[in-house]
Amino acid sequence: MNKISKNDILFELYDSKKTPESKDDFSHLGWEGMNSFAFFTYADGYRIAAESIFEKFKKSNGDFSVMDSIAYPLCFNYRHMMELLIKYLHLKYVRYETKDDLIQSGLFKKHILNDLWDMTKKHIEQLQNRVSSSVDIEAITHYIDEMNNFDYGSFNMRYPIYVKNKELYSSIAETHLIVPRFHEKMQAFFNAIVQLDDDIDYQIRFDVEKEKINRFIREFEATKVQIENIIELAKKYESIRIKNKADELGGSFFDSNLRLSPELLEAQDSFHEALCELSDNQLVLVHALFYNGRDHFKLPNDATEKRTDYVKSAIFLMKQLDISFDSTIIDRDVLIDPFISKMPEYTINWLQKSIDII
Repeated sequence: MNKISKNDILFELYDSKKTPESKDDFSHLGWEGMNSFAFFTYADGYRIAAESIFEKFKKSNGDFSVMDSIAYPLCFNYRHMMELLIKYLHLKYVRYETKDDLIQSGLFKKHILNDLWDMTKKHIEQLQNRVSSSVDIEAITHYIDEMNNFDYGSFNMRYPIYVKNKELYSSIAETHLIVPRFHEKMQAFFNAIVQLDDDIDYQIRFDVEKEKINRFIREFEATKVQIENIIELAKKYESIRIKNKADELGGSFFDSNLRLSPELLEAQDSFHEALCELSDNQLVLVHALFYNGRDHFKLPNDATEKRTDYVKSAIFLMKQLDISFDSTIIDRDVLIDPFISKMPEYTINWLQKSIDII
């Protein structure tokens, strides 16, 4: 057993001068941004963690020291997954005039599941009425009610005791939980939310105005040469990076590691210059294509319909990211950062996917 020391570093964050021994040793945090997608990423993380906990439960072989204690983090992870999924749907589909209106809604401070769902449900129902979704909204409401009744404020599975009116109370009465059934139902809840999201998202893409679609395609056609150039520069960077094995992580374009060759540094500079030379509208376009290429969603088989739906998805994504063509307020650094903070293969694959479809 390793001993602890006052000199131990708990959060070992790598930079250009220090990298993990293996590319499988790190987790990339904070890349998701501040949009609805970040909430889904968090929710999926808690779901995956709950799956791991359940696997440990199944392998406990009747060891009650494991079986009786492991239910608390399992229930908490699934409850928090549920909270994050509700907030994800709210952020994605409920519209606010300004950022201040969103903040004033109290969404980020609320943790009572019923309250959050009450803020969200009517908007989701209005959207669902426009699609042929088989997901039962009332069943989702039932699951949320059940979880809310079991752990009202998200404290029952975190602490064994709570204080009320200067008295101590047990967080949960003695009982027995059928863990496999609970796990199965929570997985079903996650799948239902994903299906509902897919159904509504597809319909919203369908409803995008034709003029917006035409404008996006015009911007794309006017910028296609620059996009292809960016892809080629990313390919050059990736090729040199692999050849020199300068960075085992294949991390950002601007890792200034001493092992970087002049050839690699030149490739980085060329890539950065190409992004900086884009106009504001071109940068908005490329940013939208980058993230749209990352997302996975259903597309028609017909090439024309596929192109139209893909563009609709990119336009909807722009609205989520609060970016638009001809905007007078644009943070170019924010739009460029995803390209330089991720491995070059993402730029290659995600932009190429957009070119191939459009």
